Amino acid sequence: MLAQGLNVSLSTDDPLQFHYTKEALMEEYSIAAQVWKLSSCDMCELARNSVLQSGFEDKVKIHWLGPNYREEGVLGNDIHRTNVPDIRVSFRHEAHVDELCNLFRVQHLNHQPE
Repeated sequence: MLAQGLNVSLSTDDPLQFHYTKEALMEEYSIAAQVWKLSSCDMCELARNSVLQSGFEDKVKIHWLGPNYREEGVLGNDIHRTNVPDIRVSFRHEAHVDELCNLFRVQHLNHQPE
């Protein structure tokens, strides 16, 4: 899914019921890395996406992602904090924009008078 440009994240649900270690989230990342043969860059992107999609307070997200994390594309990426290359963030942003354009194009075509 990452290769297709989808926004993928990892989280843990019910850590006391479904995990074998005290570090449930680390367990999730380790399993994901092994099962899907994820690179360290893939893992950093998963972590970045997970923080973005989390319910953390703004100050926590700023700490982990940088003060511009709300900006779209490379403007919102602080590579020194995320370890996610700008080229990868740019690819994801372009894929997202292209998909939105396709959706709006189809919606527009479906609502034209006959």
